Amino acid sequence: MILKQGISTSSPGSSKGNSLESISSRLSKLETFSIPVRVTDIVLNDSHPRFNEVGQYNGIGAIFFESFDKITSQNTSYALPYSSHIKTYPLVDEFILITSLPDQGRNQSPSSNRYFYHNPIGIWNTPNHNAFPFLPATPPVSNNYQSNLNGQVQQENNQLIKAQLNSPTNPSQDSFIEKDNIRNITPKSGDTLIEGRNGQSVRFSNDEGNPITFIRNGQNRTTPSSGFEPISEDVKNDLSSIYLTSYQKISNLNLETEKGIPFISYSTPPITPSQFDQPQVILNSDRIIIEAETDSVLVSAGKSVGLFSNESINLESKDINIHTDNRIRLGSKNAGESVLLGDKTYDILEFTLNVLEILSDTLAPTQIYPTGAPIPDASTQAITSTLSQAIKKVKEKVLINIKSNKVKVE
Repeated sequence: MILKQGISTSSPGSSKGNSLESISSRLSKLETFSIPVRVTDIVLNDSHPRFNEVGQYNGIGAIFFESFDKITSQNTSYALPYSSHIKTYPLVDEFILITSLPDQGRNQSPSSNRYFYHNPIGIWNTPNHNAFPFLPATPPVSNNYQSNLNGQVQQENNQLIKAQLNSPTNPSQDSFIEKDNIRNITPKSGDTLIEGRNGQSVRFSNDEGNPITFIRNGQNRTTPSSGFEPISEDVKNDLSSIYLTSYQKISNLNLETEKGIPFISYSTPPITPSQFDQPQVILNSDRIIIEAETDSVLVSAGKSVGLFSNESINLESKDINIHTDNRIRLGSKNAGESVLLGDKTYDILEFTLNVLEILSDTLAPTQIYPTGAPIPDASTQAITSTLSQAIKKVKEKVLINIKSNKVKVE
């Protein structure tokens, strides 16, 4: 959004002393200084109609421009980014400084130069965009920006008017969407700040001389939809954050109250994140993925590694190995019952069943002598028959499957 008042009071017809010097004349002086120009188009992909003109892929980021007052005609030359390492691609109608510098043809011609542009000029000092569309002295009222002559801005009843910021000749580049709630970061003395157009930022700051770095992607979800007041980073409400601290407390990172983490699995709980005042790295987002493409993910701690979840903790792997020199407690930090060793327990059960089977076979032919002649003991036979069937069932259906093929203990 652009303030209507700011544009109207800065249009060529309403200001005095505007230079009518041609853009060609200004460009001829670039050997000694830079001049401001207005961006009219930019080449960002091979679908742009002037892709070949700027050198194809070597010309990605090339901008076309005109004089900032638009009194003279548009220049047909183009300019490339000043740095090939750190770039801020300007939007249409933003102002930039261009200068003429040696190019790759300087070995053949001592005067071989090319135009290069610097980062957009912060006319509005807002991170989202700093476009300044041209308005004549008395702009006609129109309900559609694109239907206006000379790129005039749509006239609306409120104080904010929209600008056409994408390439006018390449619809495939129409990816930038203007937002009116993107705020500047509130600075501190000595800060170094990098701010993107959509709520991204990197801030190298300090707290009483102690360094702290904030990396943020997406500003506070609760930021009002309008307004210009600067905001500070918020690890709980920014979309994604990485904090690198030294000796600061991040007081609003209160896991124990917001996530319901009581640290009951600890005999000696760690210092909570909101109270820890030593160097730490904090990552916060709706989801975090750590993936090692060809090797390992290693997590190491001088004291403990805590895993917390409101629902479940799941481990999936071909093999899972847990080693300890002391104890493994399951269910509670105070667990005292011992886990049985499966193989040894199996051996004891098998031995016991075999003994019972021998005993049953021995007792089965027992006889009694009620009349002096031997007859089978019916009660003993019933008992041994039941026992034999039970032993057979335990061996065939229970004992054979009692040992886990996956879980092994020591």
